[in-house]
Amino acid sequence: MIKNCSKIKYKEICQKMGIKLIQYKVWQWMDGGASSSDTIWLYPSSKSWIKELSFWHEVGHIMANRMMHSSRTHYISKLSQEGSAWEIGLNLAAEYGKVWKYNSKEMKWVRSQLASYVNSEYDDLKQWYPKSKKTRSK
Repeated sequence: MIKNCSKIKYKEICQKMGIKLIQYKVWQWMDGGASSSDTIWLYPSSKSWIKELSFWHEVGHIMANRMMHSSRTHYISKLSQEGSAWEIGLNLAAEYGKVWKYNSKEMKWVRSQLASYVNSEYDDLKQWYPKSKKTRSK
């Protein structure tokens, strides 16, 4: 493994994990990246740290899917799927010496990406939501 690398060697990392990498030099239709079961499409970004975090997130998607038992066909929710990808990807980044502090701009961006999925797919579960209780004032 490459430890404490200052410049991420995306292709080398992908080769070690059996992942195909397609890097675009010109912006296509999104910042960051996308992935399938064995391929990452990495797009340029105005900020190199967004590209780097997007890379780890997409690696996280692929590795999470590889870890899922073959009899399972879905995640609990999109939020669960995205959270798993972030956690696995960030753990892999740490193996390469890349760790961001919780309150860094990078981690705030990660959390904002994950937060974009909150309440996006639970409308069919409203009957199961606990009724809100009045909060007591002190």
